[in-house]
Amino acid sequence: MYYRYIIAITLGVFCGTLLAYACNFSSEIFLVSLFLFLMNLIVFKFKNKSYTQNERGFSLALSIFFFAVSFGIILGQVSLYKDLVKAQKFSEFISNKNNLTGIVYKVKHKSNSQELFLNVNSETKNNFNIKIVTNNIPEYNIGETISVTGDISTSSVILPSITTNNNSINTENLNKLSDISGEMAFPKISILEGSKNSVFDEYLSKIKNSKGQFTKRLEKSSSVHGAALGSGTLIGDASLFSKDETSNFRLSGLSHIIVVSGFNVTIIILVLIYLFSFLNIELKFRISILILSILLFMGFIGFESSIVRAGFMAIALLLSYLSGRGHAARQTLFLVSLSMIILNPRISAYDISFHLSFLATFGILFVFPILRSLLKINLDKNNFFQKIFHSLYEIFLVTLAIEIVTIPYLGFTFGYISVLGIFANILVLPTLAIIMLLGFLTFVFSFSFFISSIFGFILSIFSDYIFWIAKIFSEFSFSKLIINFSFLFLVIYYLCLILFLIFETKRKEIKKYLDK
Repeated sequence: MYYRYIIAITLGVFCGTLLAYACNFSSEIFLVSLFLFLMNLIVFKFKNKSYTQNERGFSLALSIFFFAVSFGIILGQVSLYKDLVKAQKFSEFISNKNNLTGIVYKVKHKSNSQELFLNVNSETKNNFNIKIVTNNIPEYNIGETISVTGDISTSSVILPSITTNNNSINTENLNKLSDISGEMAFPKISILEGSKNSVFDEYLSKIKNSKGQFTKRLEKSSSVHGAALGSGTLIGDASLFSKDETSNFRLSGLSHIIVVSGFNVTIIILVLIYLFSFLNIELKFRISILILSILLFMGFIGFESSIVRAGFMAIALLLSYLSGRGHAARQTLFLVSLSMIILNPRISAYDISFHLSFLATFGILFVFPILRSLLKINLDKNNFFQKIFHSLYEIFLVTLAIEIVTIPYLGFTFGYISVLGIFANILVLPTLAIIMLLGFLTFVFSFSFFISSIFGFILSIFSDYIFWIAKIFSEFSFSKLIINFSFLFLVIYYLCLILFLIFETKRKEIKKYLDK
């Protein structure tokens, strides 16, 4: 009963925060939304009993949506105001200053450089985050206190455009999402005596520093391709990928497998579900173990925002198994998204990863069941070959569902789409779980060079296969389709998709009723 209202609140708050960041006239939209909220509330209040419950419920959902838009606009404007105030304070803080001291809280290794993220305390007790680009050598660790001397550039607040593509994809927008106030390129760096951190900060430092050790251990026991794909799929470290390799994965539609996302977490869940199917364990206990496994995986990665989002999206999927109803997972998806937007309104405007994670999970929960019903094939699951074909067919449908939902957004955001992505994914996905398992075993048995080398060798074979697939599919002249979707097209497409899903759901309910 409350399902439609949860969706209305989530979509309303998302639209409101996005409008606050993207439009100069969001205050006017706020007043219009309040007016529409009151009008729909009046319509709902005075609708008599001759109207059906669905019609009255639609009026209430519409009024809730417009109220949520108004709330989202306020939320976004407050967040934007805080960003502007903080930017002004940072400009005052660095005026006539070229030396800063702070604690390294994040390190990113690139092919020919490394990025340090520094937390600096000002004299006014304000915290600022600085991104520093420096050479690969010497390496710096999370938790170290360093002093940097050099030119500091401020990051101005750049609002994303919702009328043309590519405007929201720039370093400054990503800096705002990460709460980065300024940047320094190749400054003079001195390591100072470490400061005391909280127990939780010490834990995160150890976890994040161990991620670098994870990649190094894979490099010792496997090939470059094996270490790159193993660390990419398990901990999201893409530092071993060259520019050409990264481009190949992007053009072939496989870039999602080399970053930690909801997709990787879903693969882990599916593998565990398959393994648990051989054990006589109660469903609730199995789901509890899976949720615990996800939380441990999130802890291993270091509770980064992307993996936290992916973890909770995956938990939403698990709830559908636990309850036996799709509504539980769908409600959780919208509730988790709503919580994330309220905690950090910036993600509505800047976080492409959040948008894609939501859309991909939406595709699995909403579109995949419809496709499976419409494109149903009858196979003998006792037959080994037909069982394998059925599994591959399910992978195809899941991939197709995700592509249907994400392709328009990718075309709007990046200006191109991967034409052959769905076929590349069908060839790669069955091996991805094996690669993740082999990468984990190679790391676990790294104390024994002989055993880890065996797992590393097998990992190299599967990794070379995926790199080969990415290269082959990226070399087709039509693999990359340049396309410019407008924002209006994006809105119309998703409205049509939602109407189609509503129509199919109603049609199935009527058919089920008639069959009875």
